[in-house]
Amino acid sequence: MRTIAVTSARNSTFPVQQHQPDDVYVVGVAEIAQLGGLPGYENEGLLLNTLPGVSPIGGSSGGYLGSGTSIRGGLANDTGYQLEGLNATDPLTGYFMNNLVLNGAQSVNLTDGPGDASKGGSGAGFVNIITKTGTYPSTGYLQADVGGPAFEHNLIGEYGTATADRRYSLYVSGRYDREFGGCCAPPYGSVYGDNSTPYPDIVGQSDFQETNDTVANGLIHFGKDNANTIQLWGEWGANAEIGGHGIDAATYPFASAIPAYVNVYQQTPLLLAAQAQEFGLPVTAQVGPLSVKQAQALMPFYPGQTDANQAIGSSPSESTTFDLLKLGYSRALGSRGFLTARLYRTQNGVVDNFNDPNNSLFGYGLPSQGFSDTFVTRASQNTGIGADLQEIIGEHHTATFGVDYRYSNENLSGFLPSPSLFFAGPTVADFLQVNPFPTIQNPQGGGAPGLFAGQRYPALNFTMADPMHVTSLYATDNWTVNDRFVVQPGLRYDQQKVPTGAGTYEANQLQPRIYATLTTGRNHDTVIRGGYGHAATFAPLIQIENQYNAPAAFASQPATQNICGGVNGNFSQPCANYRDELQNAWWRYYGVNPYSFSGPQQSDTYEISLEHAFPGETGLKVTFFNRRDYNVIVNSQHVTIAPNGAVIPGTTSVTNDGRAQTAGVELQLSRQIVRGLSMQLNGTYINQFVNYLTPQTPAFRPTVEPALLASGAMFHPSYISPFTGALTLDYNSHGWRVDPIFQYISGYPVGVWQKDPIFVNGQPVFVPNTNLYGGFGSQYCYYVDPQNPGTPGHPHIIGSTGGGCTSQLNGALTHSILFTNLVISRQVTHRILIGVEVQNLLNNTANYPYFNPGYVNNGFGGYAPGSGTNPVSGPGTVATYPPGPFLNYPSGPGRQITVFSRFSI
Repeated sequence: MRTIAVTSARNSTFPVQQHQPDDVYVVGVAEIAQLGGLPGYENEGLLLNTLPGVSPIGGSSGGYLGSGTSIRGGLANDTGYQLEGLNATDPLTGYFMNNLVLNGAQSVNLTDGPGDASKGGSGAGFVNIITKTGTYPSTGYLQADVGGPAFEHNLIGEYGTATADRRYSLYVSGRYDREFGGCCAPPYGSVYGDNSTPYPDIVGQSDFQETNDTVANGLIHFGKDNANTIQLWGEWGANAEIGGHGIDAATYPFASAIPAYVNVYQQTPLLLAAQAQEFGLPVTAQVGPLSVKQAQALMPFYPGQTDANQAIGSSPSESTTFDLLKLGYSRALGSRGFLTARLYRTQNGVVDNFNDPNNSLFGYGLPSQGFSDTFVTRASQNTGIGADLQEIIGEHHTATFGVDYRYSNENLSGFLPSPSLFFAGPTVADFLQVNPFPTIQNPQGGGAPGLFAGQRYPALNFTMADPMHVTSLYATDNWTVNDRFVVQPGLRYDQQKVPTGAGTYEANQLQPRIYATLTTGRNHDTVIRGGYGHAATFAPLIQIENQYNAPAAFASQPATQNICGGVNGNFSQPCANYRDELQNAWWRYYGVNPYSFSGPQQSDTYEISLEHAFPGETGLKVTFFNRRDYNVIVNSQHVTIAPNGAVIPGTTSVTNDGRAQTAGVELQLSRQIVRGLSMQLNGTYINQFVNYLTPQTPAFRPTVEPALLASGAMFHPSYISPFTGALTLDYNSHGWRVDPIFQYISGYPVGVWQKDPIFVNGQPVFVPNTNLYGGFGSQYCYYVDPQNPGTPGHPHIIGSTGGGCTSQLNGALTHSILFTNLVISRQVTHRILIGVEVQNLLNNTANYPYFNPGYVNNGFGGYAPGSGTNPVSGPGTVATYPPGPFLNYPSGPGRQITVFSRFSI
């Protein structure tokens, strides 16, 4: 017999894949355990952070190893998530919908870059989790974990069964966790001990997390040669995060009962001077501070609150429930075709309840100067249908055609009680006993009681309720030129429609992609892979619609000031009525245009890989990539400048003014064997420049400052470390398993530019970096006197934050950090496994320089001269801080010891 050709089959997790044209990393069950530590490892976010091309999102709110992930430097909503091929992104935010729990995962498939044409909604990367299926004979296990000193106890179990003829199979898996540490509970939470800690002002870092997650996967095969398959798949989950642990919700009063908080409201009339300057309103009457009684009578109430000293009855919390359902059908069409179809529904509900002025839950215990009371309820549902047809054409082509239609309906209602006054502009004067401004009704001057004197100011309320339609068409051809050369051209088309009160928003995009692999070497052991992909990321609903709803009763009242003008930001038009006046004031300060019709974000990615298989089941893959993001969806604020040079921020619209340039290198070296020493080494280098800033949640909903945009300046984002890596050594022999796991981060960019671009007569001019754009706690080098700001070119600077504001520190990194985990386990019998994991073995609690919330610069008027004082101190906080502008609380996780045992069926 003559040998025609020699082919080799490699495991899908092996780095060298000669017929995989796009950049995909497949992580199997064994690799998940190696990189995660515990068998049955479940934290999807942290697992992704160890893989090539993925960076842990860092920063003051993410710490060093927060569970947030950035693929190739992409934004948080620039990552696609799938479960069993089912779109698992929330239409409201574009973010993941489930708990990010690796429940029942057979494999985690990470695509770095846009991927083939079947993948949409992301130019940065894509994650798809494949669920296990039932087996014959039946298998399963039950595992229990107990850890401390940050208390945790977790129960994990799975069971899979099938009939002997394999026609019917069922797999069920459950993860049920109770732990301190919140979203990133041990080993990577915010807790440095149990529910008490020696660190001051740390109450918000003692969050308690409850997670329930269940997955079921049923398959039915029927027909001749079992050519037909029906899949019934579902995931059901609930997640509750309780912040400020230790606060008694039954007795803890609302913020309005805290004296220091009330004192801030007593000074409310002093804000009117700034409003007069900003709106060009003359002041014709003097207004002094309010009494305690008057201040509490004016404060907007939290939903359900009827008294200023009323206990709300709940601690700061976030709760999530979701269910994902899929009905799939597949059928072989002769010997050359294959059809798959799916009908699916995903539902997601979230309640965010931050009733603490110190925002313990999401402020990580660091007080945010109060005014962070939030109550948001949101729910969304995706209902969709899709199909894929694969057909072998001739001897060299395998074509795939796909279609997917998704209908999303959603509802969001959010209340911001205490911030409402500070978003209100001059409208607050209409609720005071003395209105200092002349009004339409009293053009001669103020001094008389406001039109609504004696009434409580309404809480700001914003809603979203419009549906979304998304249609996708895609086609790909795997052209096998010969056994060594494969070319994969593809084309994708996406269309998004949202009917709104301002008309139908529509965006669409064609996305061409082409990848190829060339295999060389006598044993097909070297692969050169590369290609180009164009991708579009569409705006989530929260960036399309954000309506404001003042109480309808105000529509029957006349306007008092001509401060309207809506989204144009000039606020000079007459207001139709007082409800219109309130809504315009809220739009101006809260910052989001009620309707924004931006286009999709675009990206062009070029990449090339070198892959080589060494002897001993060892594979190496090195990938170079370059991505240009343009038309990035950002918040862009309308800004005007008063005659005295003060910058006046106006309404924010969602635009396509953002851009980024990213280049990087991915490395994977892997050796996987059944017995002996296996290893994985993953590394990522990223050099990224962007022109946008991100808020407290890094890499999410960025903002472009107008003058910064006009200057063309770009800079390194503070949440992406240039280099990250993970190494795990897995020794498995005679029932023993020893896994040392190392994760390295080279540090995060720190420091800010010394000069900031602003507009002068329409031209960007660089001036000393100041708080001209307002906002206590932002990264500014210098403070100007709010009562005498000077001009944009010559600001009246009266203080400096110090810290990272020297030229030597611009672009510098925080110090590097190495986390070490160790797992040791023993297979006692063929059914019983016991083990111990020590997370952060060396107790590396290196810190990230947090901004000091108690630092008050001498020139920052509102809280009197001096620094180091928290003007809104409450339970669990400290009243006095160090005098510097930065704090160094540990942001690395403390050492955690977890004991686990597994009983196999």
